Amino acid sequence: MKTEAQQFYYLTTDDLLNTYSRHKYYWGQVYLEESDYVYLWDPQLGFKGVVNVEIDTGKDAGDFLWNSHNLLIVSQRVLDVWEGSVRIETYDVAVSGLKTEHEYKGVICMGRADGFDPVRSKARYMQIDKKRPPSLMGMEGFYFDHSTWDGSALFVLPDFPRYYIATSALMNRMKKAGLTNIDFLPLEMLRF
Repeated sequence: MKTEAQQFYYLTTDDLLNTYSRHKYYWGQVYLEESDYVYLWDPQLGFKGVVNVEIDTGKDAGDFLWNSHNLLIVSQRVLDVWEGSVRIETYDVAVSGLKTEHEYKGVICMGRADGFDPVRSKARYMQIDKKRPPSLMGMEGFYFDHSTWDGSALFVLPDFPRYYIATSALMNRMKKAGLTNIDFLPLEMLRF
């Protein structure tokens, strides 16, 4: 499990952190049936469909294909780097508008941790609909209860299924492999 030296990173597009490279790599619009969402976020259900992605912007195929629904869509190179160290399920992705032979797979992350800490994360909530719980509107840092982490190199929290978190060991392996269209933000630096 976690040691004191363990650092965790949020996987993000390098466009987010480097505005000068915005739209260098392909970015896609996802077309998905509403009923398919639950299957993509719950690995126990096992998504069996195909996700359609239409390239909206960008000029080059990166190893990560970021998209309108923040689905984790990756190249075979990423899957090769992750092999044997990351617990995932994959599904088929049909991409239109590519100008290369690049192929992608969708990824369902099987690693988990619970315990989002709204106090340490300085979470801000707003009551939008009186019939529902308050909505998370922002936070300054992303903290969770490390004792609930299952030890996976790549994982998500149930309340944040599209926030893909990597260990420093996985981040270093990905950097060494020279994967493109990916950056790593320390969780304590995550803000919105």
